[in-house]
Formats: sequence, structure tokens, C-alpha cells
Amino acid sequence: MADCVAGVLGVAPAGPESSFFELGGNSISVIELLHQLEKTTGLTLSFKDVFEAPTVAAIAARLVSAPASTWPALSRGPSRDEYPATSSQTRIWVQDQRTSYNVLASTRWWPGTRSCAPASPRATAS
Repeated sequence: MADCVAGVLGVAPAGPESSFFELGGNSISVIELLHQLEKTTGLTLSFKDVFEAPTVAAIAARLVSAPASTWPALSRGPSRDEYPATSSQTRIWVQDQRTSYNVLASTRWWPGTRSCAPASPRATAS
């Protein structure tokens, strides 16, 4: 347990009563700690467990009664030259084929004339 805390925070705990948060831990490092513990022990703790029991000894005590991880190990699939489009990518492609793009231009009508000219930063500033 102490090795996992030291690996995540980069500092060795002073003892079993060292608080994870006083050693420099935050909510992001809690996620890293939970991942490291699951990877090394195969047991799963919750985010809440670390906040309720922030000392090294208390986290270790909760780890004793923690359930085994139910996540399957991930493995890298075979590499391919091409991959099929996802449903979201297909939807965007279909919409792109049906729709022409509208390019909006900012214009300003000049009082007393029947013409308009593109608005410029100088024209709108005055």
C-alpha cells in the first residue's frame, strides 16, 4: 500500500498514519491510486473509500475487504490499414453529402443609401 502511495505521489509516506491528502494527494491522484491498487492487487476500492479513510493504514484496511475487480484485462487487437467508420462518423458524412454550407457575411446598411457594404471594425467602432 505504501509503495502505491509513494508511486502515485512521488513521496514516501512517513508512516501508516500519513494522510494521503497531506502528502500532496488530490482528486486526480486518488484516481491514479485506485488504478494502481487495482493493477497490483486485483481489488477495487471506490473513490469514496479514500476520502473517508485517507491514511495509508485505513486505505489498506479497506483494501482487505474490497471486492475483486470485475473489469476484464484489455488486449491490443490486430493492426489494420483501414477501420470501419463509427455510426457517428457515418452520420456526419451523410449530413455533409446532403447539406451545402452557408457562409454568412456581416453587412451594414448605410443610412440614406440603397446599398450595403461589408461591416468593418472601423465602421462598427464609430
